[in-house]
Amino acid sequence: MNHRKFFIRSMSVLVLVVVPFTLVLLTKGSSFLNLFHVGPGTFINELGGYSIDYPSGWIALEFENGNHGDKETTGMLVMRNQDSPNLTIRQFETQNPNLDEAVLWGKNRVITRYDEYGTFLFDSPEYKIVNYLPMATRTYTLSFYETGNSLKNIDAYVVSEGTIFILTFSSVSAEFEQNTPVFDEMLQSFVIE
Repeated sequence: MNHRKFFIRSMSVLVLVVVPFTLVLLTKGSSFLNLFHVGPGTFINELGGYSIDYPSGWIALEFENGNHGDKETTGMLVMRNQDSPNLTIRQFETQNPNLDEAVLWGKNRVITRYDEYGTFLFDSPEYKIVNYLPMATRTYTLSFYETGNSLKNIDAYVVSEGTIFILTFSSVSAEFEQNTPVFDEMLQSFVIE
């Protein structure tokens, strides 16, 4: 009987406290979001071991246990009161990673996660050096069945000491070209600590 009472109390706390708190936190325009640092600034993710600069009007969010089931997500930078554009930083550990493995993992991740929701168009990856880091980038478009809307994305892949970092810049397709310079500036500032 004690276990049942504990379970009921735990669920009550979850429903009455945790869920509303989370909804307030995630609601666009919430006054609670004013407590977050709004750029310009430098997002230092000590747990993830990286830092990145972000512009005025953006908010930095850190995730210790992933975001909405995406366990690899450790950080996100979003424009205040908007869903797009945004930058999501994912990372995972693997043995002896390389950029080709990172690019393949990133593509497979997108297909696995969004296959039932839409179609994809992937460009070929480009390899370059950014801020002294060997990097691969790939642009791709997600077109959603239900809404007909599309998102254009750039994945930037970085490999460091057993960790693959994927920085995904996402924008509605119609605004992608005007938003890309913002991502380029942010990417230039990415540092693995």
